[in-house]
Amino acid sequence: MPVRTLSQTDIEAIAEAVRPSHMCRFDNVRREDMDFLKDLIVIYKETRSEVIKWVVKGIVYGTLIIVLIGVYFKLGRN
Repeated sequence: MPVRTLSQTDIEAIAEAVRPSHMCRFDNVRREDMDFLKDLIVIYKETRSEVIKWVVKGIVYGTLIIVLIGVYFKLGRN
């Protein structure tokens, strides 16, 4: 295997590439507070998703029950 060495320019280019370039818009918010807010957003999205699932299930089951009641009365009266 050939041995490869990095030049100082290569090292500086790698260091520049991995240096964080993110500038936070919220300079008065601690990292822990931001993590807490992110967790709250995740909980909100999961809860909203569950509520939407239950509402859709309720609509589907309600429609099925109404259809079955209608079929029962339609066929039961003959």
